[in-house]
Amino acid sequence: MVLLKLYTKEALSSFDVHLPQFKEQAKIGSFFKQLDDTIALHQRKLDLLKEQKKGYLQKMFPKNGAKVPELRFEGFADDWEQRKLNEVSDIYDGTHQTPKYQDNGVMFLSVENIKTLTSNKFISREAFEDEFKIRPQRGDVLMTRIGDIG
Repeated sequence: MVLLKLYTKEALSSFDVHLPQFKEQAKIGSFFKQLDDTIALHQRKLDLLKEQKKGYLQKMFPKNGAKVPELRFEGFADDWEQRKLNEVSDIYDGTHQTPKYQDNGVMFLSVENIKTLTSNKFISREAFEDEFKIRPQRGDVLMTRIGDIG
């Protein structure tokens, strides 16, 4: 239930309000209107750019078994190859056992914090060296498969 407090005309007329002179009020109003207009303009530009991106994504990748995309950069004409992911990348699987956590050491990332790359869970240097042979490098793609996310 919403409770509205009603004021009489007399009560409203006794409220103190701070107002600048009319010229300043107009200047303030004009300033915020200009900001609102600029925001609206940029929102329209953003919406158009998102639509443009969607269109490029559809045209710059081959469709339905095609070997070339509809739209290409100048100087590229060869067919695209269809390859299995494991032919063009190395795929590694992480640990399947919950490690023994401790107060400090090597930060332990899991599915719940892979996006932020921050964690308050740590494992010992020894456990890290023994169990984790793969060291992700800048530019690597990390994917999560299973696990609790919170």
